Amino acid sequence: MLLSKLVRYQLLTFAVVTLVSIAVIAVQYMKLHAMAGIGRNTIELVLPSGAGLYKKSNVSYRGVDIGVVDSLRIDSGSAIAVLSVDSAERIPADLDVEIHSRSAIGEQYVELLPRTTAGPYLADGDTITEDRTTIPTSTNTLVNALSTGLTDVPSEDLHTLIDESGMAFTDTGADLQRTIDSVSAFIGTAQENLEPTRALIDNAGPLLDTQVQTTDAIRGWSGYLASITGSLAEHDSRFRGLLDEGGPAAAELARLTTDIAPTLPRALGNLNSVADVLAIYHLSIEQLLVVYPRMAAAAQSVVLGAPEGMGNLDFNLDVNAPPPCTTGFLPADQRRSAADSALVTSTEQLYCAVPQDDPTVVRGARNYPCAEDPDRRAPSVEICRSDEGYIPRGNNEPFEPGGN
Repeated sequence: MLLSKLVRYQLLTFAVVTLVSIAVIAVQYMKLHAMAGIGRNTIELVLPSGAGLYKKSNVSYRGVDIGVVDSLRIDSGSAIAVLSVDSAERIPADLDVEIHSRSAIGEQYVELLPRTTAGPYLADGDTITEDRTTIPTSTNTLVNALSTGLTDVPSEDLHTLIDESGMAFTDTGADLQRTIDSVSAFIGTAQENLEPTRALIDNAGPLLDTQVQTTDAIRGWSGYLASITGSLAEHDSRFRGLLDEGGPAAAELARLTTDIAPTLPRALGNLNSVADVLAIYHLSIEQLLVVYPRMAAAAQSVVLGAPEGMGNLDFNLDVNAPPPCTTGFLPADQRRSAADSALVTSTEQLYCAVPQDDPTVVRGARNYPCAEDPDRRAPSVEICRSDEGYIPRGNNEPFEPGGN
């Protein structure tokens, strides 16, 4: 039978598509090249036991399947798992290996956990030693431990536990399903963000150590917080009243601030000048505030009768004892008559200007303490600040009457 040219082309095209499809299936799904060892590295993993591994168990690296267990054998009392992994993967040789289970029925797989991202990298024919591997607890050990635990629990208590657990989980299927789904979603998110999750776990240790070291401080802070919350609970009504009235009070304060805004800067400027004066004379003001109440009490005792330690008023006629101080004042011929009440301007500082240790008028201006330096004594601020300090004008001369 003769075939037309079109039919021959169609058959040829169909044959090519068929061959390409078979090749894709062989490579992508049947992985014939892996079976032939093409593009694969063979790594031997030394284990203390088989740990439930089987031929074709998956090999995972950073959560991605990169190969399978090609074969298992016993060698010198150890289990040797031959891993066939993708040669394109650059796996650091400094790594740990853990055997995990994918499900409750025991589908074990190999998890490669690198300690670093730098080389050297595993190559074909390398061996991972037993000290780098961790296997799960065997089923026998788990069953024996469970049996021992159940034996230690009295049967009646065990029945009570089972009954109470049944009552606790009755009609909670939907809630348990949501819990399991949430845990699965959490684990999935953690796997998608594997590196940040590992960094979080690695950094959790120092953080927890810091919490342990600051336990006393945390307990003290918790105690203070408990006392604050306890006070708030005890005065709940007052606190609620404060919250209710706080808004109107704040509005009034804002209105007051707005009203005094035009004059407030001037008042603050004046207060600044007053503050400068108070900063210099604060010691004198402090002494005044301390002494004045005692002087007031002493003055009252003069009238009511002076008990011990209070002021006493005694009338005695002392003539020229001690004599008056004349040094530093106007001479007798320049003194005004007591009857002259006209205002005059004094250009001189008039005070008892004898030496500071003179017994005459010991509380006079010459012995005023300097506000900026209480260790110095002077009659004026200028003399307090001068380098020379107080200079007496002479000794006290006897009083000679005869002025106008």
